[in-house]
Amino acid sequence: QKKDGTWVWILDKGKIFEHDANGNPLRMVGTHTDITQQKELETELKESQRILLESQKVAGIGSYTLDFRTGIWMSSEVLDTIFGIDKDYERTVEGWGKIIHPDWQSEMIDYLAKKVELAKENFDKVYKIRRFNDGAERWVHGLGRLEFDNDGNPVHMIGTIQDVTDRKEAEDEVNKSRQILKLFVEFAPAAIAMFDTEMRYMAVSNRFIADYHLSGISIIGKSHYDIFPDIPQRWKDVHQECMRGAVRIQEEDSYLNSEGKTEWIKWEVRPWFENDKEVGGILLFTELITNHKNIIKALEESEERFRLIVESAPVGIAINDFDGNIIFINKFLNEITGYEIDDIPTVETWMKLAYPDPVLRAKVDEKWKSVISIAAKGEKVPTIEYPVFCKDGTLKQIDFKPAVSNGLIYIIITDLTDKYAASE
Repeated sequence: QKKDGTWVWILDKGKIFEHDANGNPLRMVGTHTDITQQKELETELKESQRILLESQKVAGIGSYTLDFRTGIWMSSEVLDTIFGIDKDYERTVEGWGKIIHPDWQSEMIDYLAKKVELAKENFDKVYKIRRFNDGAERWVHGLGRLEFDNDGNPVHMIGTIQDVTDRKEAEDEVNKSRQILKLFVEFAPAAIAMFDTEMRYMAVSNRFIADYHLSGISIIGKSHYDIFPDIPQRWKDVHQECMRGAVRIQEEDSYLNSEGKTEWIKWEVRPWFENDKEVGGILLFTELITNHKNIIKALEESEERFRLIVESAPVGIAINDFDGNIIFINKFLNEITGYEIDDIPTVETWMKLAYPDPVLRAKVDEKWKSVISIAAKGEKVPTIEYPVFCKDGTLKQIDFKPAVSNGLIYIIITDLTDKYAASE
C-alpha cells in the first residue's frame, strides 16, 4: 500500500551475494518493480474473455482458427458443444469432415478446397452436421475470414460457427407451405402467374388478369411473350436466370402500358420445383404501385413545401418526439439562440444549456411537461415564457408555444428580448 492509501502490485526479485562462515545468507540485492498496470490489463483481459464466452453461449455461436499449413484448427468451448466434441477430438480438416453430415461431406470439403483455399474467398456457408457425441443432426452457419502471407497464400482462417437449426427448419417449413400455396394461384388475392420451362402459362390469379386487362383472353398454354410481345429483354433475362434456380426481386420497376403510359410495378420471380432439385418453371408475382409512387411523389413535394415554409418563417420552430429527441430546428431558431441541431440533439441537452441554473431548470421542466400534457389532449395551450442562455452566453427572453400532432411535438419560439428592452 502506498503512502496515499492506494494499493499497487509489486514484482520482487533478489539474489543473495554474501554468506557467513556457516553458510547463512547475510546480504541480498534485489529489485521492486511496479506491475500494477500489467495486472490490471490481465484482469481486463480475463473479464473480456469471460464476457466473450458468455456472449457466445447466449447467441449459440462458437469460434475457431484454422492453420492451413498444418490443417489443424482450434475451437472455443461453445463450438465444442455445437459439434459435440471434447478436448481430445482430432481437430484436423479430416476431423471436421467427419462431423459434417454424409449428404454434405463431399460438397463442403470441395467448397473449402476450391472456393476458400484456392479461390481465396472468405468462408460463408450453411451446411448440415451430425453431432459427434450423440449423432444429432443440426444445421450450422459457418463464417471465416482469411489471413494471407506475403505471397498472397492463405495461412489462417478465423471465424465463427452458429447453430441455426431452429431457423433453418422454420425456413424449410415456410418454403414447403409456400410451394403448396403457389399451386393454387388462381384464387390468390395477388397478381400471380405460373409458367413452365417454356414460359407457357400454367395458372394465373384473377388479380393478374384484372391488373393486365386479360379478361376474356384464353392464355393458359400460351407463351407469355406472345401475350406481351413488348416485354423488354432485361425481363426475359431475369426469367431465364430464375429457370436456373435464381430468385430475383425488384421493389420498383417501370414499363410502358398498351396506351404508352408509364406504369410502376413491384415484382418477384422465383422457380418452382418438380422435385427437390429439378426446376419445373417459374412463378411471377407482381404488384402495381403506380398510385403509390404518385402518392410518394406528392408527399415529397409536400415535405419540400413544408421545409421552405418553416425555413422562411419569422419565428423559431423546433420539432421533437416524445422520447425527447430533437429532430429539427429551423434557421430562425438557430439565429435566435446560436444553437444548431448538433448542439442540442435532445430536450435534456437543451434544458441544461438554456437553463444552467438547476432551480430554474427544474421549474421550467415541470411547467413544460404540464403544457405538453395539455397539448397532447388537444386543449388550448398556454405560452411558456422564460429567460434562456444562448450559445454565445447572452441571455434572451423567449416564449414557447407547443402543439402535438402525429406523435411529434411542434414548438413555436418567439424572441421577446427587444420587446422587454423597449418597455424598460
